Amino acid sequence: MRVNHSRADQRTLSPRLSTAMALHCILLAIPGLALANSERIERPMPAIVRDVAKTLGFDEGDLTAVWDGEIVSRSLDTRSDKELAIGVMMRLSEKHPDFYERARTGQFFEIDQTILQAREISKTSTGPAAFIQLRLEASELRKLGRASPNEDFNLTERESKQLRRANRSGEPAVLEAYRGLLAERLREYRANGIDGIASYARGRHPEARPAEDLRHAIASLGGLAERCPSFYGSFAGFPRKRDPAVAHRFFWAVQQVRGRPTVTLSHWALQLHEEFAIIGQRQFYVSHGYDALQIVVGAFAIGNDESLVFYVNRTYTDQVTGFGSSIARIVGNKMMEREVVHLFREIRRSATTEDRTR
Repeated sequence: MRVNHSRADQRTLSPRLSTAMALHCILLAIPGLALANSERIERPMPAIVRDVAKTLGFDEGDLTAVWDGEIVSRSLDTRSDKELAIGVMMRLSEKHPDFYERARTGQFFEIDQTILQAREISKTSTGPAAFIQLRLEASELRKLGRASPNEDFNLTERESKQLRRANRSGEPAVLEAYRGLLAERLREYRANGIDGIASYARGRHPEARPAEDLRHAIASLGGLAERCPSFYGSFAGFPRKRDPAVAHRFFWAVQQVRGRPTVTLSHWALQLHEEFAIIGQRQFYVSHGYDALQIVVGAFAIGNDESLVFYVNRTYTDQVTGFGSSIARIVGNKMMEREVVHLFREIRRSATTEDRTR
C-alpha cells in the first residue's frame, strides 16, 4: 500500500510526539529525503534491502518502489485487537552515521510543535527531583486530583487514591504527588524493565496491560535479531542484558494530545555499527490517550554513501477495540501513515532551509 500524501490534522494522532522525535533524529539536515528518479543510481539491489523488507512485511512491489526512490508505507500484521502498526521504508542519499548523530545530539525534540516540555533524565536521577521542571495546567491538575480508575487517566487503583488524597491539600500537592508517581514508575522500569510496568485500572472493565502490549511489540522485531543482535538483545532484555555497544537514555515529555497535555516516560536504545545505525523508543508510561508505544528506526548502509531507512510504529490503545475494531484499526493506521508523510515533508522543508543557510 503506497502512502496517501494528503495532510492530516496535526492534533488528532496520539503518538505524534514519538513519530516526530524518532524521525527527526534521522532526517533533520538531510536535503534530499528520497532519491528523485533523475538521481537514481542504476545498480543491483543489495541483499540487505530484501532482508530488511522481508522482515518488516514489505512485498516485491514495495521493494521496486523503494529502490526507485519512493517512500513506501504499509500496515503491518498485528497480534492484538488494540494494536495499530505501520512500517515505512525509503532509500536515502545519506550515510548511516549521520542518522545516529542526529539522535545522539538530541535534535529530535525540535520539530514537533505539539511538544510542550521535554527533558532527558540523567542516569543518577531516581526520585521526584527528576521531574521538578514538569508543569501541568491547573485544569489538568484538577482532573488528576479527582482521578478514579477509568480511561481518563492511565493509573493503578493505588495511584489514583494517592492523587485524590493529595487533592485535599490543593493543586501543588497533586503535582508533587504525580511527580512521585512518575519517579516510582521510572524506578520500577529501570530495575525490572517491561516486567516492572504496572497495569492501568479501568474500573469495572478489564485492566489495560501495557507490559503485555510491549512484549508483543518487541517480539515483532525478532527478524532483526540476526542482523542487530546487540541492539535486539539489549532492547528486549533491558535491564538484565546489557551490551556496551548499545546506549540507553530516558526522557520525560509533555505533548498536546486532543487538546490535553499527555505525560510520557520513554526508554531509548541506540547503536551505531559499521553497517547500520538503529534506535528504539519504548514509551513505558503514557498518562492518557493510548496505553503504550514502541518505535524502531534504522538505517542500513547499502553502498555508494546511501542508506536504506526503515521505520516501524506499534501503538496500543483501547480506542480501537470492541465493535467495529477492524475498521477502527484501518482508519487509525491510515492516520498514522499520513502523519508520517506529513512529518517527512516538514522535516525535508526544514532541512532544505537549513542547508541553504550554511
